Amino acid sequence: MVRARYYPEIAKLLHHALGALDVVVFDHNQRSAQRAARGQAGVRMPVDAAHNDYTPQSGPRRAREILADAGRPTYAGQRMALINVWRPIIGPVQDIPLAVCDARSANPADFIATDIHHFGDDDLEHPRHSGEIYSVVYNPAHRWYYASDMQRDEVLLLKNWDSWADGRASYTPHTGFRNPAAPADARPRESIEVRTLVVYP
Repeated sequence: MVRARYYPEIAKLLHHALGALDVVVFDHNQRSAQRAARGQAGVRMPVDAAHNDYTPQSGPRRAREILADAGRPTYAGQRMALINVWRPIIGPVQDIPLAVCDARSANPADFIATDIHHFGDDDLEHPRHSGEIYSVVYNPAHRWYYASDMQRDEVLLLKNWDSWADGRASYTPHTGFRNPAAPADARPRESIEVRTLVVYP
């Protein structure tokens, strides 16, 4: 149901919001500490380590793989970006909300290339694919923000790689965090994140 109904909704959203020429929705994950602890297939724990999903090496490689897998043109010379669409399944999100770092407050030295392996639920021995992410080290100059009490009808767009290196931000460092302002009876976070490749006109 997520792939059949939600993927087209996300593609339509990005076409409208970003003026995209093409959108390939290629993956998603759901995060819930309770459901993951019960071993529910396709559900993972929230991430509480600052990171960015791609690097200058892994972003272009992943974009080429996605286009090839989708049978799309190569879009040589077109601007492309890998953008995640993050949304609550249950609102408001008060427990482990998502925070993003203002790219203007980060320095290149804050990003550490880190190997990562992605596994499917049906095979935890052999990765579906391997790549490289950026781990983000602590810097007191970082400025972190979050959208408080996000509801199911709200989304955050996280740009994880941009093919245009023209001075604009190419990454969105992000992480879940333990919210000291969350009430004691806050519902455990449940969220869905859809991964897309956006091609601009």
